[in-house]
Amino acid sequence: MRHLELAGGGLTAGALQRLLDSPNSRRLVRLTVEDHHQGQLSVSTDLIDQIGRLPDLARFRLLVKDVDDTARAQLNRLGPRIWSTVRCYDSEADYEVEPDELPPLDDDLEELDQWS
Repeated sequence: MRHLELAGGGLTAGALQRLLDSPNSRRLVRLTVEDHHQGQLSVSTDLIDQIGRLPDLARFRLLVKDVDDTARAQLNRLGPRIWSTVRCYDSEADYEVEPDELPPLDDDLEELDQWS
């Protein structure tokens, strides 16, 4: 398993932590966690530590109701190895995109001819 997208309500932090502890998650390159807009998924610093220990993870997207400032700061420290994006349903500021916050392009891909 290289890419996993978890979306919908009912996801708990405990279930997500058990999944991240499993050997199947060790090869994840991209992980998306999207809770319901009224969901109660709690994003703790322990959960972020677990995400940071995934050896091949390069991209992490999180869409939840709320993330506290401590958890946001910890997610930012995962970079540049893990490119993370956090969006909260209740925050208009999270939907404003800054060009400097977009993932970098791979220089080798810039020269590929898309029609070849």
